[in-house]
Amino acid sequence: MKRLVPRVIGMAVAASVLFIGSCGVVQPDRSAPIESATPIGTTVACVGDSITFGLGVSPSESYPYLLQQALGDKYEVANYGVSGATVNSSGDIPYVAQPEYQQALDSGAKIVLVMLGTNDAKSPNNTADSQATFQSQYSDLLQSFMAMPSHPVVYVLTPIEAVKGNDQIETTLAKLFRPEMRAVAAQLGLTVIELESVLGGNLSDYQDDGIHPTSAGYALISSAVYRALENK
Repeated sequence: MKRLVPRVIGMAVAASVLFIGSCGVVQPDRSAPIESATPIGTTVACVGDSITFGLGVSPSESYPYLLQQALGDKYEVANYGVSGATVNSSGDIPYVAQPEYQQALDSGAKIVLVMLGTNDAKSPNNTADSQATFQSQYSDLLQSFMAMPSHPVVYVLTPIEAVKGNDQIETTLAKLFRPEMRAVAAQLGLTVIELESVLGGNLSDYQDDGIHPTSAGYALISSAVYRALENK
């Protein structure tokens, strides 16, 4: 498993894939950092799974890369996405057990964007026990970022809609995990960036698996996050 510490927009390479049955997909080499025109600025840490990582598109089409372009040189956007990552420690790839988690905690970020949950809703991670512990473990994860020495502003990003044959995943997200994320955000006083419907349910904005966006979909995600940050 090849992993790279992100710089500016560092792309963390993970060996697992969010979509069921996609094992064996070769991840692109994202080792080349994007040079900034100015010294290091405000760090934005993008925490998530393969949708944050940018699976299925080139590095320059991922949402963190596009967010960097939108925010400009006063920001350093770092990609800490891990394909297949789960909120639950009982999942097959717990985010808190990955090197990217500690890297994000050590990043000195002033803004942390957390988009996780889709892999928790897929089999075999989606069990009665994991559903029972999701909310508490999600709260613990968010609070670990809130406790960073840099005192970042932490945002909750709801997972995008799962479509095209992924009904079971979307049902769990819609009825259980997204509401619990919103509840935790309210308890902790965090802002929610609603991405559930950002792609408008249009299959042309998705890869064939109905989970990972195309380049156009990632651009819509980036735009929605950028607008939310600008409004704050």
